Amino acid sequence: MSCVRLSNFCRQRFPIWEIITAIQAAASTTESNDRVIFVQEGSLTLRGLTIRHGKQENGGALYAAPGTTVTIEDCVFTDNEAKNYGAIDNRGQMTINRST
Repeated sequence: MSCVRLSNFCRQRFPIWEIITAIQAAASTTESNDRVIFVQEGSLTLRGLTIRHGKQENGGALYAAPGTTVTIEDCVFTDNEAKNYGAIDNRGQMTINRST
């Protein structure tokens, strides 16, 4: 199990296969003031998603806490805002392939 928070959606533990279907490829609103994905512990793989409209002080779209492992493949990060670190604030281990 990994602990991942999808903004304004849930604050609980999910098996990875449930997270992938729950994210539905985009944040829900352009007016949100929250990041799209918060990886608190464990591992997460994102494939073929568009992650957009995240807004946060650090890492508008995705924050990965220390000790986490995140793999991003064939994803697009668009229209995300952050004062620091742009779309991604990575404090753990991260691999990014074929993503923009």
